[in-house]
Amino acid sequence: MDQWSMLRHFDHITKDYHDHIAEISAKLVAIMDSLFDKLLSKYEVKAPVPSPCFRNICKQMTKMHEAIFDLLPEEQTQMLFLRINASYKLHLKKQLSHLNVINDGGPQNGLVTADVAFYTGNLQALKGLKDLDLNMAEIWE
Repeated sequence: MDQWSMLRHFDHITKDYHDHIAEISAKLVAIMDSLFDKLLSKYEVKAPVPSPCFRNICKQMTKMHEAIFDLLPEEQTQMLFLRINASYKLHLKKQLSHLNVINDGGPQNGLVTADVAFYTGNLQALKGLKDLDLNMAEIWE
């Protein structure tokens, strides 16, 4: 095998490796996406805060983090959790819209804000995620 075809072969292996990582990442996001769909579709904006729904979500996020943290580089872990967070925001936004809860400073808005603060606090407390920009304002747009 000449040097050129060896390099092409190596490029092909590298591409396969990166495709495989992307597939695994997409699968992990899909798992969490279906979990958010299931949990947040039942979310009710009422006391106590944090709600059982958000406690459960945070518990599942912690489990996911524990499962991957020692396996993936920190940068990949952060990218994965940004994607998971985007999915979470989408499902929360959909449920808030369904419940007609708006960002009006009212009591329901306050309960949601407290639940979301619990979620972001939990997520940012996970190893390597303290600087993650979660941009939660998007749930109200």
